[in-house]
Amino acid sequence: MFRLLRVLNRRCFTAPSVFASGLFALLASGCWGEPPRPDAITPDLGSEVVLRNRPFAELSYPDHSRPGGVHAPEKIPVDGPWRYTGTTRSGMYKYRTEAPIRPRGLFFNQPKPGMGLSLKDGTELTYDRFGSSKRPKWSLDREYVYVYMPTRTPPEETLYLRYDRALIRDAALNFIHQTTTDKREEFVWQSIQDDWDHRRGLLLPAPGTAAWDLTVPEAGELTFLSGLAEPEVKDAAPSDGATLIVELEVNGTSESLGSFPLAIRDFTPRRVDLSKYANQDVRLRFRTEPGETPTFDYAFVAEPVVASRLENPVRVIMVFIDTLRPDHMSLYGYHRDTTKAIDGLASTAVIFDQARSVAPWTLPSARTIVTGRYPDHYLAPSTQTLPGILGDAGFATAFIAGNVYLSANFEMHRDWNLHRVGLWPSATEVTDDAIEWLDEHEGRNALIQVHYMDAHLPYIEPITYRPMYAGTGPAGLRTTFHLSDVRRANLGGDPDGQQYIKDRYDNNVRYATDQVARLVQRLDDNDILLLYADHGEEFWEHGGFEHGHTLFDELLHVPMIIHAPGVKARHVETPVSLLDLTPTILELLGRDIPSNVQGKSLVGVLKGKPDAESEFIARDQAFGLPLYGLERWGVLHGKDKWTTTEGREALYDLAQDPKETNNRLRTPNGDEGKPYREHLANALQRDVNAGYRITPTRARTGGKNVLPTWALCTIEGGLKASWAGNDPLKFGEADVRPIDDHKAMKDKLDTYQILGHELPKNPGRAYEICWSGKAGTREVYLMPNGPLAEVGGTLKCSVYAGNEKGGKRSTLSVPARRAELGKVRTPLSRAALDQRQVILQYGISPLPSDDVVLTDATDDEMAGALTAMGYVQDDYQGSIGGCVPPEVELSRPERFAPKRAEGKTLSEG
Repeated sequence: MFRLLRVLNRRCFTAPSVFASGLFALLASGCWGEPPRPDAITPDLGSEVVLRNRPFAELSYPDHSRPGGVHAPEKIPVDGPWRYTGTTRSGMYKYRTEAPIRPRGLFFNQPKPGMGLSLKDGTELTYDRFGSSKRPKWSLDREYVYVYMPTRTPPEETLYLRYDRALIRDAALNFIHQTTTDKREEFVWQSIQDDWDHRRGLLLPAPGTAAWDLTVPEAGELTFLSGLAEPEVKDAAPSDGATLIVELEVNGTSESLGSFPLAIRDFTPRRVDLSKYANQDVRLRFRTEPGETPTFDYAFVAEPVVASRLENPVRVIMVFIDTLRPDHMSLYGYHRDTTKAIDGLASTAVIFDQARSVAPWTLPSARTIVTGRYPDHYLAPSTQTLPGILGDAGFATAFIAGNVYLSANFEMHRDWNLHRVGLWPSATEVTDDAIEWLDEHEGRNALIQVHYMDAHLPYIEPITYRPMYAGTGPAGLRTTFHLSDVRRANLGGDPDGQQYIKDRYDNNVRYATDQVARLVQRLDDNDILLLYADHGEEFWEHGGFEHGHTLFDELLHVPMIIHAPGVKARHVETPVSLLDLTPTILELLGRDIPSNVQGKSLVGVLKGKPDAESEFIARDQAFGLPLYGLERWGVLHGKDKWTTTEGREALYDLAQDPKETNNRLRTPNGDEGKPYREHLANALQRDVNAGYRITPTRARTGGKNVLPTWALCTIEGGLKASWAGNDPLKFGEADVRPIDDHKAMKDKLDTYQILGHELPKNPGRAYEICWSGKAGTREVYLMPNGPLAEVGGTLKCSVYAGNEKGGKRSTLSVPARRAELGKVRTPLSRAALDQRQVILQYGISPLPSDDVVLTDATDDEMAGALTAMGYVQDDYQGSIGGCVPPEVELSRPERFAPKRAEGKTLSEG
């Protein structure tokens, strides 16, 4: 009866109040009126016993589950059986066998770094899926190893696969090989990969035992999912199965509550009724028993919790639509009905008209969403996550997504009980998975973040949506297009072509939100819904397309919609941030907000409390961390939006210039940006200094390896700090090292045969820099101890690009008349070296801190996916080693003496 009333309550809430109106809708829905809505959420948070948070009363398990207890072999045998699967387009015969490892990539156009397949004699096979040859070739995907033979004969000998990352992951499943902890009770709480899923729970290899002492809550249930974790290296016969036995011990007497068979890729939800033991002190015990052998019996129990099934649980549904612009949503007033299915939220939710992201791409924004902190703090030990906090309070938690940057390879599985990232799942698939998960956790407080990829390139809406807003595309552009296709189509001066891209984008917004409506329909009056995006999309407003490049509002302005009990539906103009989502959810649920959270709870605004909006209006709101190019930072202060990159600054009055076309600092009068640097520091809670930056330009190599570049920078009074700027795609490496000894500075200059670099009287600390890696740039910031106006004219950076055989050198300096920020922001000095230039100019950036970990947007296993999505475009060779001084003494030192005109530095060589 209760379940029927709950369903009717949902129907009555969603149909008439959100999607329909009038008597017909009321009759059709079976409701005669909207049920009363509470003014606050009243979650029952007191009865859950999260086993992960309790000490073990018993714990035992084998040290290893591998044959013989030894490490997986470095050369993993691949010996079939081989199955013939046809011929390639070049006439090679294709065979496959099950892969003996579990790679994490989504695309397999090339081998993962460190991966190879060889014959017994060590001969390496070429990785190539299509080329014809008289010799075997090979490739790999998530499930199979493929071999391409010149004749229709399968491989007759055992092949050997090597992949170090598989060995590392395999070792993590066996305590005997553990390197991160020597505590047995810590080792067993793990996250394991289960096909597309990461699951968080208890690894209890068979034969094993784990037990906890607890008091059974009223109407208590034990809930969990159980199965076998799949080995990371499968070099022997697979597990022959195992069994999980659940026991309860009361007053010294044990009773079996169930026996559950365990299998790979079969994690089955379980519920064990404990109601007859209500309010009794018991010992709950899990035992795992092997089959005939314990080999690879990695028994795993996911999400084990003892709790009462709740009559009215709280479900927090976080709807995350990638790349969604609010000005393309009818809910925000767009002229097309792109969000028709959810426009009814305007009558039940707060719609924030001035919400902004913290970055113009997915990974940093997604990290902020679940922490309430700026993204560089995500990996800091002091940072707590929303799923971690609520999971500890007994909430079931899940994150279902489809973007490579939301995968476990980028640590985005952290603290989620279930973390699922597939290969471009459709909105229909994502919603189906979310609904299934909610049904599995009926009666539980739950947090689920559901991510939709559809509004992100490539636009692959269902064919029935294709003609909704779009007509025929421009000539030369495929129906399914990627970023590279749009760039080749060169639509910058083609308004019709640009409009077609926008039309296809709108199709995908409509499709995604039609599917989101299926989740909204499941809301009841105790649930919370949040809908938002990580960033927007550029449609040539400032000359560019896509995202990740700039800090203009077409990328930072995002939708934010919140429905919750007690919310007064309306539009709110107050500027808010993705930083505010986590603290808002925590306050709505009555949970404590961590003291280091940098966002603010919006609960007062949601409930229309007097003066609640004032603190948001007064708050400085920071953003930055682009994916591409050099560092960019910015801050919103009132209606002023200030940004900086390469030492230049821009200031826009959003009240008068919302499209950001009039930079009020284009011709600055003195240091007008100084107060905004202070506002940025206030927002980030980090020092922001104006100093200098030295940067190699993008190398021009003609296909040759990039020569490493060395520099030594000195200044009167010394440098208080120097560091490499953020470079998410790792186009270059910059090793920055301090030198405090005067003689060591001189020796370095002598070693690199630099003449004319006079050390200051008080050199303080100098910094040595070595640029290596790929052919891109990596800016290095230089912050003097003294004011720029006093010491800037004494800054010198000598540079050398070359190797032990020789190269070019130069010394860059700052003209005394331009030692501090002022009207001119062009490079202060530049040096032309082999392959590239090195530029010295002003630099503005937050200083590093111990709590900051720079964002890394690269991963070996995901390189194919990143390339396919257009994130990575790299056609450069790497450099050879690091910086090496020349071995040959200069025969004519005078030819390297610097020749300078004021304001310029000429290269020598």
